[in-house]
Amino acid sequence: YYHGHGLDGKYLYDNWEPNVFPDGQSVAPKDPQLLGAMSSVWNDLTKSSYTELDVHELVEPTFGVLAQKMWSGANSGVTFSEFMSTVRKLGVGTGLTEVATTLATPANSELSMGKPATASAGTADAAFDGVSTTRWQSGPGDHAWLDVDLGRPQTVTKVNLDWAPAHGRDYAIQVSGDGTTWTTVARRTDRTSAGSDTLTFEPVTARYVRLVGTEAARKQDGYALWSMRVFDVPDLALHRPTTASSSEVPSLGPANATDGDPASRWASAYRDGEWIQVDLGQAQTVRRVLLDWETASGQDYDIQVSDDGTNWKTAAAVRDKPAGARVDELTFAPVPGRYIRMQGIKRTSSFGYSLRRLEVRGASPATNLLRH
Repeated sequence: YYHGHGLDGKYLYDNWEPNVFPDGQSVAPKDPQLLGAMSSVWNDLTKSSYTELDVHELVEPTFGVLAQKMWSGANSGVTFSEFMSTVRKLGVGTGLTEVATTLATPANSELSMGKPATASAGTADAAFDGVSTTRWQSGPGDHAWLDVDLGRPQTVTKVNLDWAPAHGRDYAIQVSGDGTTWTTVARRTDRTSAGSDTLTFEPVTARYVRLVGTEAARKQDGYALWSMRVFDVPDLALHRPTTASSSEVPSLGPANATDGDPASRWASAYRDGEWIQVDLGQAQTVRRVLLDWETASGQDYDIQVSDDGTNWKTAAAVRDKPAGARVDELTFAPVPGRYIRMQGIKRTSSFGYSLRRLEVRGASPATNLLRH
């Protein structure tokens, strides 16, 4: 915790083994004198304001890595990102009540993770915590509901339900602007099994999204969901070819901004005027761009579009943004283009520009819809 970013999980996963010691003192795996290993947190930084939960947040990202190495050792044949994707789904151990997982991250375009939720009965938040080992249970009966407050009007086009064995047979997805007047946007009838069910519909603007069950598979069991996930319209930039005027180091390249991983990032050289651009593959009508800035953010910049990657038109001019990490979600008049660029003008710090996410969408919230 001396540097405030916690242990380096990727380094430990790729390089550390519990049987390897310096100065020729390594032993063979399963050596009888190697009794085990543990993670230590020293308490000698006495002037720090860290709480126990702060320390938990700094070390939890490595718990899965250390368990993997201490139990199995050696290379598992799974990349660090794939391994952590599995770890994020597991949450904390059974019976822990004082801490929650700090690792859960929303899928690309997911709007509902961690948002306030209510239900006709049961622990509603369990369906939106990003952990696949917790679940919402309604209790017996055919009629139940579960809803989530997205916090503000959002464009919604898809809901994914991961049913436990007590699944729904007939149910509907409803949306609302005020939490009182509801509109049905999708229905499912005669479902016969647990597991994943994705319901898609035309983009609609709503703040609240609700699952309404009208018939359970077994009335005595009611309904049980591992998760309910609400999604925005697709990100047109996801996994598309991305280039930049510079990268601070090769590992912080521009593709990190469009890879769908919120933990990776692009960082430019330490200069004003740097840029990053994405090729959507074909001309698209663009209405919205999201930039998830790391601490090295942009103060003044333009969002530009182009048909050929050479001639650019400014769709949005952003000025006088504050220093520090933040998310800029920019909505502007529809504009066609194949290439989208963040053209930096001025930085907020002595570092370069650094983006965790660059997302591009063809639909934007219409705040007059479904509001009463």
